[in-house]
Amino acid sequence: MLRLRSALRYYFPAALAAYQTLGLTSTAVLVLLAKASTPQAAARLTVIQITAALKGYRDKSAKAAAIQAELRAEHLGQSDLVASAYAATVAATVAVLQTLDTQIATLEGQVEAHFGRHPDAEILLSQPGIGAILGARVLAEFGDARGRYASAPGSKTVASPTATEFPSVRLLSCGEFDVRSTGQRDKMSTHFPPGSVMGRRR
Repeated sequence: MLRLRSALRYYFPAALAAYQTLGLTSTAVLVLLAKASTPQAAARLTVIQITAALKGYRDKSAKAAAIQAELRAEHLGQSDLVASAYAATVAATVAVLQTLDTQIATLEGQVEAHFGRHPDAEILLSQPGIGAILGARVLAEFGDARGRYASAPGSKTVASPTATEFPSVRLLSCGEFDVRSTGQRDKMSTHFPPGSVMGRRR
């Protein structure tokens, strides 16, 4: 997504402004970018074409009119040659993301079809806010060995590790990237996964 946003910012800033409320990687935006990946093509989109992409949204007519107005407004841009080159990369990125969305939906269908067969599925699905997909993820994280944890607090420590304060450290990665930080250990581990970074006290 960062690569897509960076490319659009360089040659097609109107798209970032027009699609901001929808989310850059939403299905609707990917459809619109696939249909019109250049500023000129996007400016020619009709309200009907934009509305057709906004499946599942409320106030589609108003949203489509606002998007069209933003796409047709004046913005800084690049030459046609540069814009066409960037548009090709954006179109390729959009195609990859759409394929991923399709495959993710296929996998989710498989999870939903088979998750209910697990003996603990009924227990997990009884929890507020947990459906088949999240329930399968919870099951994968905790495992299905019921005697694995001696008590509820034991499982809680796995679910939400306690933040530990630690003094400033120098982190050495294989790229010799140095970071000095005083903060929470769990935050640091989020950015530097175990095994990829070595910490050394200063």
